Amino acid sequence: PFAYHGLAGTLPRGKAPLPALEAAQRDVAELAAKAGIDFAPALSECVPSEGPLALRISGARARQFLQGAATADLAPLSPGNAAAGYLLDEQGRLIDKVTIEQEAPDGWGQSRYLLRGSGRERLQQVVAWLRSLSDGYTIFGESDIFSKVEGPVKIEIVAAPEGSTVRASGEQPGAPGAQLYRRHPERFALRKTFFVGQRSLAEAASVADKAAWSWREPELPVRRTPLYEHHRSLGAKMVPFAGWEMPVWYTSVSEEHRAVREAAGLFDVAHMGVFEVEGPHATTFLDAVCSNYIAWLDDGQSCYAYLLDPAGQIIDDVMVYHCQPERYLMVVNASNEAKDWDWLSAVNERRVVIDQARPWVEINAPAVLRNLKDPCTGARQRRDLALQGPASLATLQALAATCELRDSLARIRRTELTECELVGIPLVIARTGYTGEDIGYEILVHPDRAAELWQALLEAGAPFGVRPAGLGARDSTRTEAGLPLYGHELAGPFAISPIEAGFPGYVKYHKPFFVGRQPLLDREADRSREIVRFRLDEKGVRRPQLGDPVTNRKGQIIGQVTSCSIDADGYLLGLAIIDRRYTSQDTALAIFVTGGAPLEETLLRGSRVTLPIGATVLSRFRVQGAVGGTSAGE
Repeated sequence: PFAYHGLAGTLPRGKAPLPALEAAQRDVAELAAKAGIDFAPALSECVPSEGPLALRISGARARQFLQGAATADLAPLSPGNAAAGYLLDEQGRLIDKVTIEQEAPDGWGQSRYLLRGSGRERLQQVVAWLRSLSDGYTIFGESDIFSKVEGPVKIEIVAAPEGSTVRASGEQPGAPGAQLYRRHPERFALRKTFFVGQRSLAEAASVADKAAWSWREPELPVRRTPLYEHHRSLGAKMVPFAGWEMPVWYTSVSEEHRAVREAAGLFDVAHMGVFEVEGPHATTFLDAVCSNYIAWLDDGQSCYAYLLDPAGQIIDDVMVYHCQPERYLMVVNASNEAKDWDWLSAVNERRVVIDQARPWVEINAPAVLRNLKDPCTGARQRRDLALQGPASLATLQALAATCELRDSLARIRRTELTECELVGIPLVIARTGYTGEDIGYEILVHPDRAAELWQALLEAGAPFGVRPAGLGARDSTRTEAGLPLYGHELAGPFAISPIEAGFPGYVKYHKPFFVGRQPLLDREADRSREIVRFRLDEKGVRRPQLGDPVTNRKGQIIGQVTSCSIDADGYLLGLAIIDRRYTSQDTALAIFVTGGAPLEETLLRGSRVTLPIGATVLSRFRVQGAVGGTSAGE
C-alpha cells in the first residue's frame, strides 16, 4: 500500500508482484463461483492452441507504453517498420525476445503496434506481464513503488503472418539483461529515459558525452510591451519589472484588487514568455521536462507544471496548453524566459545531462520548439493578456459575433481553452489565471493586434465595471488566493520545492521519469516546512517583507515571510514558509518586520525595542478558485 498526492488530496493505492496479483485473481474467481455472483472475474486470457500468434497493442498511449515496456527504441518507427528488442522483468531478467512493428493507426487515429514473440509457450506470460503493466497494479521496481508504465492500452491476441515468429536463439527466460546486452547491444536503447529492467544495465551504459547545464543571466535593456503607450495614456504608474517597463497601478492597488473580485480586471502580461512545442514527439518531450502528466491532456485542455533541473531544483513554473494534436503552447515567467528557452533547447538537442545518476540518458526524440515572442516566427507570434473576475465571461461574450460563439465561450470549463476570433482577431482563449478567480481568462494574441484587443475589451467591459489593472493588483490577488510566485514561494532564497509550496498534485511521481524526479522524491522524505497563508491581526501596521522572521508563541523563529500584500478587506495578507508543526488554520504567529535586515540588528534601536506583529494562519488557499486554474506567475 502507498499513496499519491492528487489534486483532490491523498489518493490511497496498492501494488503487488505479478504472481501475487494473479493468485489473488484466482482466489476472487473461486469465491465468486462459490457465491454465485453473476459476473466474470478478470483472469489471464488463454492462448489459442493453433496457428502463429502475435499481440496487437493499441491506444492513445501505445507508443509510450511500449517504450517503457521494451528495450528497443520505437521513437524512429513509422507504419510498416519494426524494431527488435526484449521484454525484461523488474530485476532485468528476460521474459521474451520480441519484434515490435508499427501499424497504421486505427479508425479513431490511435496508435497500433504488432508485437511478436519467440513462441506460443511464452505468449501467456507476455500477455499477463503487459496487461499487468497496463493496469498499473504490478510492482516492477521495489525501490520505486510510485512508477507506472504509461497506459492503459488495449492488448489483443491476434493471428500473426506466417513465418513472423521471432527465433529464440537459445535465449532462455530468466537470462540476465546484461548478458543479453553483451550478445546483442543493438536491441537495447540504453539512452532512453526509462524501460523496465533498465537499472540492471547501468554498468553497460556508455560514458556520458553531455555537459552539465548552467545558466548566467544576460544583461538586457529594459523592454516595453505593445501596450506601453496605452498604459501611459491611462495614467499608469510604470516601473521596471523582470526586465520590462510595466504598469504597477492605474488608480490604486486596492481599487484594482476590488475590481478583480467584484467585476473584472484587464492585465497586460505580454512580458511573459510564450513557447510553441510541436511535432510527433512533442508530448513525450514535454513529459520528460515537465513534472505534470502532459499525455493526459486532450486537445483544448491545459495544466500547470514545473520545469526542474537534474538536481530537482525549480527552473520555473509554467502553464502548458494543448491546442491541437501534436501542438502545445507553454507560457513561462518573464524573468525566466531566456533561461527556460536555453534549458529546453539544450534538452531538445540532447546536449546536456538530464539525470545525474544516469548522465547518458536523453529524450527519446526531439520536438520542434519556437519562441513565439521572436519576430522571426511571423504570424505565429503571441502575447498574453489576462481578463480576470466575475464579469470576464460577459465581456468576452459582448465581443462575440454569433450566439454560437457566445455559447461556446460559456462552455469553456476551468483549465480548458478554445481557438476562435473576437472582433475579427484570431485568439487562443484559456480559462486559466493567476488571481484565484473562478471566472478568468488568459488570451493569447498576435502583438500587432494586442492594442486593438485591449481597447475592445475595455470598451465592451465598461458596462460591467471592467477596468485596467496593474501588476500590484496581480500580486495582491494571487497572494490573497495563496498562489506562488517564482523566487518567493518557489525556489528563491529559501529553495522552496513544489511540495513545500502546497502543490504536490502537479508533480506526478507515477511517471517513471521526468527531469529532477528522483532528487525531488528523495527530498520530500525529509520535508519539514510548508507554505502557509496568514493575515495580520491589525490594520495600519508595517508591511512584512521577503525574509522577515516568523515566530511561534514562545518567540522561537519557525520560518520567514515570502510575500505580503493587501487583501479585499484592507488587511495585510501574506505567505510564509514555516515549520510544518505550526501550519494548522487559526494558529497564532508573530512577525518581526525588519525591512530585510538581520533580526539582531533591528530588535533594539536606541531606546526603542522592535515588537512583533500578530498574525493568524488562514486556510492554505482562498476558497473561490483555489488551485485548479493556477497560472505561471510573472
